Amino acid sequence: MRWMLVLVMVGLCLAPAAARETARSATCASMAADRNEPNLPPGFGFAWGEIPDLEQAIDICRLALEELPDDAVIMFRLARALTQAERYTEAMPLMLRSAEAGYAPAEAAYGTAALNGRGLQQDNKQAQHWLERAVAQNHPVALNNLATMYAKGGGLPRNDREAMRLYALAAELGYAPAQANLGMYYVYAIGTEYNPAEAQRLLELSAAQDDAFGKTLLAEMLLRAPGVTLDPPRAITLLTQAAIAGQAMAHRLLGIAYADGYYVDYDPFAALVHLERAYADGDAEAAYRLAFLYGSKEGVGLDEARAQDYLLKAAEQGFPHALYHAGRNYYYGFWTAPDAEKADYWLGRAALMGVPEAQFLYAEMLLQQDRPELVDKALNYAERAGYGGEARGFILLAEHYLEREQWERAHGYGSLAMQMGDEEVKNLARRVFEAVEPHLKQPQQPMAGNTAGLG
Repeated sequence: MRWMLVLVMVGLCLAPAAARETARSATCASMAADRNEPNLPPGFGFAWGEIPDLEQAIDICRLALEELPDDAVIMFRLARALTQAERYTEAMPLMLRSAEAGYAPAEAAYGTAALNGRGLQQDNKQAQHWLERAVAQNHPVALNNLATMYAKGGGLPRNDREAMRLYALAAELGYAPAQANLGMYYVYAIGTEYNPAEAQRLLELSAAQDDAFGKTLLAEMLLRAPGVTLDPPRAITLLTQAAIAGQAMAHRLLGIAYADGYYVDYDPFAALVHLERAYADGDAEAAYRLAFLYGSKEGVGLDEARAQDYLLKAAEQGFPHALYHAGRNYYYGFWTAPDAEKADYWLGRAALMGVPEAQFLYAEMLLQQDRPELVDKALNYAERAGYGGEARGFILLAEHYLEREQWERAHGYGSLAMQMGDEEVKNLARRVFEAVEPHLKQPQQPMAGNTAGLG
């Protein structure tokens, strides 16, 4: 009776045959169906990679396919079970047959395999082909994954507007990862304006479906996003749930919270566990934070060699502030021996990425080399640093022009530093003024009796 009920609800396209055939096909559906297949009742099926009785599902779906060898739905379900078992040489031909028969979930799955290089050789053209076929049938997974190709510029020209359009279509179909991805666009103002209300709406929908990325982004909003009612206790709960599900960003945010005592009790060892988990999944910022966890005498204990190693790992992944700190350390000899060549390399990369502190220090390095061909480059970076918020860049410019007796320019950059800097920078600016003011021309006094234009 249970099998017959499932059969009616799922709407399998089976020819009227013996009860044994119907039962096997229905059992295959109950054990291996994808929750994003069309015409399934709410709550039916399993997320990708979560088939519980995997070997039994493979056996029963294989028997079902022997009875109905041209059934694209059964092919797909057997193929996805074999994929979860990492038996790709068996899975992919079946997935392709189902996709060629026009079954949208198989088209989406085969395109995704080509996109990720899992079970197939990575091939963006094949990925685009099969995902677009599934998109034509409005399949949510395909909509989401094709959107991601546009979002990342992976095999397609980056196009945030098209990515948002496709994410929105998948989100309307209730696909939790697309709701999270579209919410991310509004949170970080990617190709659109910051919209906290719409971001939170989408992320609440995604989190309600237990999507770990949606929970993580929602938690980040509840911790610090402008225009949102902050709720740190709920945010920590969401992050903990997402971290249990293995979400790297959630581990990193929890690690930072424990390292800083931010809405949780300060616990450097808990921070260490979460940050190492995040770094194991390739999170560069986690490596950056681990560097400072080991680079401090407090907490887990000072280990400068390990601190510098984590810093370089983060820098090698292109994390901007890790690039700066790696260069700074080689420049000053923090955590490692001074090395001008390595300092130049890392600071130069960080300066190109727009890190103001790196632009200032790199400019200082260039000027110290006393090479005329580097002066313009150094002055350009110093000015960019100043306008980027690193007021020492303006001090560097002021001192440069002071040495060359260009008093007006020196005074001008000193004034900019005075407006933006902290007390230390302001003291440096005052020294510039003291050196400059005797050389500035005194403003002319109006001639006696000349009252033209005065009210």
